[in-house]
Amino acid sequence: MFAFIGGFHVAIVSMVLLLLLTWLSTLEQTGPGGLYWTLKKYFSFDALCGETDFEWS
Repeated sequence: MFAFIGGFHVAIVSMVLLLLLTWLSTLEQTGPGGLYWTLKKYFSFDALCGETDFEWS
């Protein structure tokens, strides 16, 4: 079990996934909104919780 987790193939797959994630996020930031809108889209409070319709009375 631990030989598989510590194997070279797992490291290669992890690095390829990290490379793909970095490349796709860079492409997302080059859009019309830039870095600010990308951060707001994925890391804002509304993105995590969705739009709330609470009535605070």
